[in-house]
Amino acid sequence: MAMLICNALKEEKKILNMAIKTEENAGSAQNNSMGGKHRELDKKVSKLRKMVQDAEINIKSLEDLQDEHDFKKNTLQSRDQEPNGLKDQEHKREELLIKEMFIRLNMKREQVVHQVAEALKMTDHIQFSLTTEELPEWKRRQQVACIGGPPNTCLDQLQSWFTSVAESLKQVQLQLRKLQELVQKYTYENDPINQGVNSLEERAMVQLKNVIVR
Repeated sequence: MAMLICNALKEEKKILNMAIKTEENAGSAQNNSMGGKHRELDKKVSKLRKMVQDAEINIKSLEDLQDEHDFKKNTLQSRDQEPNGLKDQEHKREELLIKEMFIRLNMKREQVVHQVAEALKMTDHIQFSLTTEELPEWKRRQQVACIGGPPNTCLDQLQSWFTSVAESLKQVQLQLRKLQELVQKYTYENDPINQGVNSLEERAMVQLKNVIVR
């Protein structure tokens, strides 16, 4: 009986070693492929951070432009109420200047909303890669490591990607709050921010929840 048990254990160990060796050989070929995917994912995460940062800069520019527009508009209105107000020609010149500023203001709002939407689209792509490829692959390697295979060293990289996405989404949420503040100060018919900010806030919230629960 002892001999049978000993032989059975030897056979089991032999099968396990063969399985691990097969896994290592397959893993070696797969690592080359995964290395390319990881570099591509790194590029996407870096691009996402830059997109969010560019949006941050443009939102600050938008805020400055809106303040200038509001100041000139309010100044013109107050001067019109003075006894010796602006002459017609001067008034028309100021009105034209304010209209030109409004056009730039509207274009800047459209640009910012588009930038935030594109950042969220990029986040969608990254999350899809993480949840359908990287996370299952990490779990598979973890299972192999538990039965004596090579140690799983992918966790730090995986956490880094998820953390970067979460940080970008939190920054996007702050940007959307700032846009809401700008709308409260000044809005108009067909305001790009007013039309798009609510759906963007909902998308950002859902995406952040998806990142956190992983």
